[in-house]
Amino acid sequence: TIREQLVADFPHHVECRSDLGAALHNLASMNFYQAQDELALERLDRAIGLQRAVVADSPLYSQAHEYLRNHLTLRGSCLAKLGRRDDLVATVHELEKFETDRSALRSAARLWLRAAEMQSPNAPQTAEVATQRATALRRALDLLLAAERLGWGPGNPLGQKLYDPLRGMPEFATLHQRRKDAETARQANRRK
Repeated sequence: TIREQLVADFPHHVECRSDLGAALHNLASMNFYQAQDELALERLDRAIGLQRAVVADSPLYSQAHEYLRNHLTLRGSCLAKLGRRDDLVATVHELEKFETDRSALRSAARLWLRAAEMQSPNAPQTAEVATQRATALRRALDLLLAAERLGWGPGNPLGQKLYDPLRGMPEFATLHQRRKDAETARQANRRK
């Protein structure tokens, strides 16, 4: 493609490399929705490699950080869809390193919730499986609370079914109520 040729011609140009990663992400997203998951992963892994290199070369280039977060989030969704829990957890750990990015933290929380539910319902409940699930749920809640401390941002309603495993936790109930109150206040301010 044109972007690949640009990167070949100008390998040290970070914007070209970052843009190629974004183009690969867009193709991977299309593959994901067409259930071409292995092809999506292949493209995402290339995009992630490009963005990691851009971030290493230009740590202040915010677009590369944002793109890398998006690539990791889509990779996690793809891995969850494929049932590859260990790879999903590794991806979530990398996403958690975006400690000051509330969107990354909320995405990591959602992926932890998906990892928590990846055990087969017919599989025997061992102590190890129970511990893995409890750890994933705790990490998800901790990340949601951290995202709230950073200002939460738009979207991500906590009423979705994905959050059902957290509903028995008092901290989640309180967080959910705070988010509902904040959304009600935001809508009231918009009407003024």
